[in-house]
Amino acid sequence: MRRLFRVTGRGIVLGALLIGAITVLTPVESQALPAFARKYDMTCSVCHTRMPRLNFFGQRFLENGYQIPGTMDGASVKKKLLGGSNGATLGKVSNYMAVRLRADVERFGFNDKDATESDDKVRIQTPDVINIFFAGTAAKNISFFFETEYNSREDFGGIAFERANLVFSNLAGSQGLNVKIGNFDPASFFSFPTHRQQMNPVGPEAETGDFPPDINRIPLLPLAFSSKFFGLTRAASRAGGEGFAILPFEPTSFNAPSARGATLYGRPFGNDFLYQVGLVDSTRATGERGYDYYAMLRYDYVRGEYWAANVSAFYYRSPESANLTSMGSMGGMGSSMGGASSGADNQIAVADMTRYGIGARVNYKTLDIFGALIFDKLDYTLPAMSASAWDNDASGLSLEANWAATQKWMFSTRYDKMDAGGLVAMAKNSSWLTVQAKYYTSPNIAFYLRGHNNLESADDSPVRNLRNAVLAGVDMAF
Repeated sequence: MRRLFRVTGRGIVLGALLIGAITVLTPVESQALPAFARKYDMTCSVCHTRMPRLNFFGQRFLENGYQIPGTMDGASVKKKLLGGSNGATLGKVSNYMAVRLRADVERFGFNDKDATESDDKVRIQTPDVINIFFAGTAAKNISFFFETEYNSREDFGGIAFERANLVFSNLAGSQGLNVKIGNFDPASFFSFPTHRQQMNPVGPEAETGDFPPDINRIPLLPLAFSSKFFGLTRAASRAGGEGFAILPFEPTSFNAPSARGATLYGRPFGNDFLYQVGLVDSTRATGERGYDYYAMLRYDYVRGEYWAANVSAFYYRSPESANLTSMGSMGGMGSSMGGASSGADNQIAVADMTRYGIGARVNYKTLDIFGALIFDKLDYTLPAMSASAWDNDASGLSLEANWAATQKWMFSTRYDKMDAGGLVAMAKNSSWLTVQAKYYTSPNIAFYLRGHNNLESADDSPVRNLRNAVLAGVDMAF
């Protein structure tokens, strides 16, 4: 029988040392609370099931521009008035600023190490990711969010300005209309948001300046969010530059980590329904600028202190979003799989992309279950001789459950399945099972041990080459 996780003796010792360190180093009490908890004198559990996942109250706090749900007082809470009764207000920096830090010790196992530049040695990623953000209210119903990220992983190395946006809440004095402008995650209000995951995404190791991309290791993240199509590239003018080839695993469209645009959202009919419509500024496959558009509707069902559920659906449309790129000549697609090309001479069509999906979440006491089923479709025109080489439909499913067994321990599991589309000669499905144990020394500091296992049969594809992964690390916010 195939073992679920193949871990060496060294990995077992590493896990034992981690648990031992947790026991020794656990503080009796921690006063390190994130910015909003400091500002409103609340514990983290008011907004979070467990950091970083938001509960129902935390979701409403986010919707209301970081103001207590049902209020419009964000400008005055814990701030000093400057310049008289009509002057500006200013708060402590600690009530605006927060830091999130993640560090990993990791080991990846491969079926064929000769097919990749990666290895299966234990690697230390410290610090792995550091997020520094400033967020709060500038005035009544006007809030801001700025996030800078440092990521030590090779493909994301350096400091990047990830998200920056302004929110104008309760326009016309009603919760029915709010506006967000800037860089943000379009799926912030979706039942399964791209961010705030208990199992932090691990990026790929890949070179995307050529087509096909040289993939040493696929990422570890919810596959429902991934682009799912093989054989897609961005504007031909970017050929030879990083990001030219679109990885079939990267989050995109409605589920992109961040996108520049504007969105309108609100609850015009009370607390049950939330709507969202938005535009995303994007670069077309032709190199020109354009706009994607999307809509989302969510229904919330709340019954008592320990029971809440929601279901949501979205539609996203991206005209001329990608180039269909073949390998070799039109008549020989799939026959020249070896060797990369620039991609510019192999573009055969421009494709529109449509994404739609459903998500759901159920909270019952200490159990949090959620998931998303997302479908993607390409629309393009190809010569008859080439049409059979492409599959224009793809789908992805991600299901996750988190159980807060005690005040200190949380156990999680996630199942991911991607039915790939695109260039048939390259397309490979992917499915993964992930488990994680997380120990909270305080509401905002957690140590974790997690494992990923590839459920597909091994072959020479980079999709199947990564056999498993084991990670141990710390996730803290203060």
